[in-house]
Amino acid sequence: MTRITETSDQWWKTAVIYCLDIETFFDSDGDGVGDIAGLVERLDYLAELGVTCLWLGRGRFEVLDQPHPEVLAHCVTWEDRIVVAVHNLCGDARSVPLRLDVPAGSVLESLLTRDEHALEDDGAVELALDGYGYRWFHVHLPDRLRLP
Repeated sequence: MTRITETSDQWWKTAVIYCLDIETFFDSDGDGVGDIAGLVERLDYLAELGVTCLWLGRGRFEVLDQPHPEVLAHCVTWEDRIVVAVHNLCGDARSVPLRLDVPAGSVLESLLTRDEHALEDDGAVELALDGYGYRWFHVHLPDRLRLP
């Protein structure tokens, strides 16, 4: 991996973090509600403003219990949608245990790679995380329509 600067491993120390609510940010299809497509359409604008990190706010925000102090794990729940983000803020790889309050049969799907991780009946899962790595997931609940 190529490093951009000497401090790139600690990006969060110099990041320009912008918190936004997707549903009120930008409406791409004219239905009066902001959406992911609207966010993607306006990413260049945010970059021009100097934003280097997006914090997506909406619904209920929960920091997940974590035995590693250098790992930030949180989920955002709104309506019947759940997004989970896990960030490793140190250089060592970690095996990250998570426990989510979701029904048995739920599945984590990576928003970046589409890899899936089945959750145990109690909502537990163990994820591998590279040093300074991050993973974002959507939680598929059982008996719900899955988008392609």
